[in-house]
Order: sequence, then C-alpha cells, then structure tokens
Amino acid sequence: LEVKEFYAQDWVAGVCGGGSGTNVHFTCNCGEDLQLERVYYKKGVANVQKKGNGSYVARFRGKANSFEEMERMRGLRDPDAEERRPRPPSPQVVIPCDISEGQAVITYKRGSQGEEGHFKVDRVEVRELIPYM
Repeated sequence: LEVKEFYAQDWVAGVCGGGSGTNVHFTCNCGEDLQLERVYYKKGVANVQKKGNGSYVARFRGKANSFEEMERMRGLRDPDAEERRPRPPSPQVVIPCDISEGQAVITYKRGSQGEEGHFKVDRVEVRELIPYM
C-alpha cells in the first residue's frame, strides 16, 4: 500500500443544525486485490469510500452544530434528560496499533482469502476548516 497524500479537514454546515465533522482524504496505489476498509483517526473510526482515480475519503461526524446540540443550546431540550436516559455503553474503538496525535491507520483486506492488514500514516496534514455557507 503506497499512500501519496493524506490530510484531514474539519467542516461545519452553514445552516443551523446542519452538522459538522472531519473528512480524511487520501490517495493511494492499491492493486485490484486490496480492499480498503476503515480509517482510525483521533480515537474515532470511519468507513472508507472510494471517490475514483485512487482517491478515497473517510467521513467522521461531529457533535457541533447538530440538531440536538442546537435544541440544547436554545433551552428547548432538558440538558439533564440525556443523562437520565438509559442507554447501552458506547462501543470502545479498538485501534489495530498504537497511534499518536497526528497519526492515523488505514485497515484493509487483501486477496481472495480476505487477509486483514493495516497501514500506519505517520503524519496527517491538517487543512483549514471549511465553513459551508
């Protein structure tokens, strides 16, 4: 797996409640027998989507500017209601290897047997926030 470019870019929607997140973009040469699966970045995980011509994206959703957050900030939602509501524990993200701040991991499956592997990105370029209008 040869990764040529790898960068993360935060975004926020221009409409109230439109959401926010981080998109991780990368280009790589991976032969026909390699299926890219997930990207692990900043204690989160997202599925890889192929954009074309060796370009891929993994989309991480954020909580800022979400509809629920807007309601809470306007006082339309009881801030303690979330704490009182029973819910199952959040699944812990298990990263296939140790990563530090500014690093990421791409997981993949190779060949007809689906042999699993991972590739560590040592330096993630962080680009300027996109404030959609």
